[in-house]
Order: sequence, then structure tokens, then C-alpha cells
Amino acid sequence: MGDYRELRRRAEDRGVVLRGINPLKIRGCGIGVVTARKLTEGKVILKVPTKALCSLYTVSVVILSKPPHDSPFHGILAANIALDTTTALEPWETTLPSLLADFEATTPYYWLLEFQDLLPKPAKDILKKKQFHFQHHWNIVSKVFPQVRLEDYLYSWFLANTPTFYYETPEMEKYNWEDRLALLPIAELFNHADGNVR
Repeated sequence: MGDYRELRRRAEDRGVVLRGINPLKIRGCGIGVVTARKLTEGKVILKVPTKALCSLYTVSVVILSKPPHDSPFHGILAANIALDTTTALEPWETTLPSLLADFEATTPYYWLLEFQDLLPKPAKDILKKKQFHFQHHWNIVSKVFPQVRLEDYLYSWFLANTPTFYYETPEMEKYNWEDRLALLPIAELFNHADGNVR
């Protein structure tokens, strides 16, 4: 299992419980989750405690205090990832794309305009919305954290966008529903395909 044994160890160190499943690189399918025994319907196979999440509650107080109070949380989480010098993302490091180029190869965000125009209308609408959101978030973050480079922020923004889960708590209700985000170790592996496509 190589690096994924270490991934499991790091996740379990944070309280993640895997029951009958393992992370594994699957030939032709990327990194995913496989069963280690026969699973029974209705039984819990993965438990991720809130202390293991990368969420509002793990964002640096300094980062939370600088942007305007109505800033989108997606942008704040991305800023936290870009400026993080701790081991907050350690449980994910073997599964996350390591470079911005990994996203460039798999997302329409980087396609030439003539190819973006070929997308079906629903996909094109989502892309335009994402492009608008990124620019809005960058306008805020670049003012309050001028040390963050655009490329580093864009990479972090994609990390805060692609493998995250919806996470609702009373404190998160002040954000728009689409900003109620959290990273969950191991859980995002249920939605992987080859080439870091999510």
C-alpha cells in the first residue's frame, strides 16, 4: 500500500476510524478506497471526528480576523491553506494534487475560451460562477495578505473547492450554504479517479 499506509496512520492519529476499508492506489483508477472484508449494509465504515476536519475551527485566528466580516469562507479557507506552515493538511498530502499544473490538466477553468464555449450550458454556467467567485475571493485576499502569490492562492483555492464536503454547524450558518466547507481525511477518496479528477 506504500504511501497510503502512512496516510491511514496519519488519519488514525487524528481519530479517524476505518472499518473494513483501506485507501489504495487502484491501477487505472487513481487513489480510492477498497474493502478489506465483506461489508454489511447499514454498518459504519468510516468515522471522522470533528477534531480531524480542516474547517472553520482550524483556520488561524489571524487569518479569520483580517478579511472583512462578510468575506466568503471558501476564500478564507484557501488563504489559510496558502499561508499554512503547520501540519494541518498532513493527512491529505499523499492524495492531494501537488502542483497547480495538476489542476490545469483536469479543469475547464484553464481551457482556451473557444473550448470553454463548447461546454453544455449548465457546465458553462458553473464555470462562469466559479471564475467570478475566484476573482472576488482573490480581490479580498490579495489586499489583506499581499504576501500570497496569485498562483499559490489559486492552487489553495482549488484545494478548498474540489475535495471538500458540505459542513453545517451553527457557526457556519453565517456563511452562504456553498461556503460551508470542510476537508475530511480519507473521505474524499470515495470520489477519486485517475489524474486527480474529482
